Amino acid sequence: MMHECSGYRVCRSERGFVALIFVLVMAAVMLTVGVALSLRSIENLQASSWYTGAAEARQLALTCVEEGLLRLRGSWASSSGALSLGSGSCTMDAALAGGTATVRALGVAGSAHRTITVTVNPTFAITGWEE
Repeated sequence: MMHECSGYRVCRSERGFVALIFVLVMAAVMLTVGVALSLRSIENLQASSWYTGAAEARQLALTCVEEGLLRLRGSWASSSGALSLGSGSCTMDAALAGGTATVRALGVAGSAHRTITVTVNPTFAITGWEE
């Protein structure tokens, strides 16, 4: 006796099984792609956040360098100070050595830190800049 699903003919239940497997495989592929895109978005967001913090820390350090230079212009003497601006802060040290002054500033925004060191002569010509 011959089975009614033998040969090249596919039974209805087998066609349903093939369709189910196809749907499950496609769902797994779409889920994998979705998770990969989500992880990539999270990485981009973290990188963007770090970059923003680093730029803010640099701006804070520049602000403290300016503060140090203003203090030196008022009185050619060593000084130090700190500023809190927005969500960050900066510290500044101005030191004299020979005929030059060195202003070192540290800007902090979140977990980002930036240091800028500027050296000037008595006419306030910049003779050195290091970030």
